[in-house]
Amino acid sequence: MLICFDLGGVLVRICRDWNEGCAAAGIDPRRHRPRAGHDDRARTLIARYQRGEIDCAGFQRELSDLFDGLWTPEEVARIDRAWILGSYEGTAELVDEVRAAGHRTACL
Repeated sequence: MLICFDLGGVLVRICRDWNEGCAAAGIDPRRHRPRAGHDDRARTLIARYQRGEIDCAGFQRELSDLFDGLWTPEEVARIDRAWILGSYEGTAELVDEVRAAGHRTACL
C-alpha cells in the first residue's frame, strides 16, 4: 500500500497568509490595495511556478509586480524562504511508523 501525504499545512507548518509570511521573514507588513483580478492572477502565477513554467527568480519578480512593487523581488524571496515554518510535532515519528508497518510513502 502507498500512503501519500500532503505536506503544506498537514505535515509541515506553513504561513497561512502574506502578513504571516512577512512576520516570519522579519519584514514589516505593508498595506496593499489589490487591483481587480488580483486573486486570479495570483492563482495563475502560483500554478505556473508549481508546474515549473517559471523559476524561483521569475516567480519572485512576478509576485513583486503583482503587489505593484510594494515588496521588492528580494523581499519576496525572503518571504518565500520563510514560508515553511517547520514540521508539526510528531510528524517524523508518524511517517516512520507508517513505513515500519510496511507501507510505502509519498508526498504531494
